[in-house]
Amino acid sequence: MSSESLVRFACVLGLSALALMVWSVLDATVWPVLVALSAGQVLGTLSLALYLLAIARDVDLRRRLRR
Repeated sequence: MSSESLVRFACVLGLSALALMVWSVLDATVWPVLVALSAGQVLGTLSLALYLLAIARDVDLRRRLRR
């Protein structure tokens, strides 16, 4: 998977997590808040991890090309 694909997938996951968080704010009952706190947290964390992986891969590629 290319770095561009990783970043795109990270963006989709981040926006999905954001949608869950907004849903929990607009409908402040038990289930939306519970889903946002659990699934939203997982999606947001996975999004960050994929983004950091893409950055690490690009930095490593740049380092190898300088040699």
